[in-house]
Amino acid sequence: MHVETESGNRLYGLPFKASCKSLVWFDLAKFRRLGLPPPGSWAPWQWPVLLDRLARSGTHPLALGAADGWMLADFFANVLLAQSPDAYESVVSPNDWRPGQRRAEITRALETLAGIWGFPNAFPGSIGRALTQQFPDAVREVFAKGDAAMVVAPDFAEPIVRSCFRGDDVAMKQAVGVSLFPSIIPGFRDGPVIGGGDIMVLTRSAKDAAAELIRLLSLPDAPDSWIGQEGGFIAPDLRTRPAYSAMLEPLGPRVRSWTEFDLADRIGSRGGDNPLWGIITQFLMDLDGNPADSSQRAAAAVRTAVDAVYELERTRQG
Repeated sequence: MHVETESGNRLYGLPFKASCKSLVWFDLAKFRRLGLPPPGSWAPWQWPVLLDRLARSGTHPLALGAADGWMLADFFANVLLAQSPDAYESVVSPNDWRPGQRRAEITRALETLAGIWGFPNAFPGSIGRALTQQFPDAVREVFAKGDAAMVVAPDFAEPIVRSCFRGDDVAMKQAVGVSLFPSIIPGFRDGPVIGGGDIMVLTRSAKDAAAELIRLLSLPDAPDSWIGQEGGFIAPDLRTRPAYSAMLEPLGPRVRSWTEFDLADRIGSRGGDNPLWGIITQFLMDLDGNPADSSQRAAAAVRTAVDAVYELERTRQG
């Protein structure tokens, strides 16, 4: 990233690491044993049936690191974008769309999410345990403990996945599946692809050595060791080959062909420290309780979350 100044072409920073936030990592062996299609091919009406098949097999369908609010916000963002790209964009730019229709689409996305997260025995240890669990442990619940069948997590889950197999590439290949988040719009083949990333920025007080480090990291082959050895790294530089690890290769270039940028980051830049995290975390907490009144609780949780999103929009506009 260079900016032209009176003194010439000055280096300010480098977009160094990209991330695909629309991946589902799953226990491939378990899915094959049960005759289940990969999560990326699940149609919306199949979710309840397939979640039930997983639960009846003696495993919990999902792992969730809800102590890391970004995992919850990413899950919601994928559901929202999969159901209504217009509504996804409107949350960031609320003046760009019809308010009534936007509210209906956001409500529908949260209802879909409530049906997934509120599914009986969806998580090992129920929602209460999920709320205290962080991202790495959610990944380990699938591939180290075998307590859950899948986890919605970005590409940088890969080093954690690899660590579960302690260098046994054969076992890992037989056990690990990864797919893109499914489409929730009937008739559409492609689901959402949400991106994120990290930019290395030179501060005003940075020394020459910092600028030299960024220059070296800008070379096309700089990310090679991260990509080839540990994975969990996507290169935004189009000159870098390969751009992502062999584990993600079956998904093709879509893993870095984003349709939208991280929703929580786009809201957080104007609304504070990622306020969407708090809204969706409270939403999950509101789903927890006695299964006997789950329908009423889910409806109340959806209304509360929609109101919170709208209050966030009102605050940003004020």
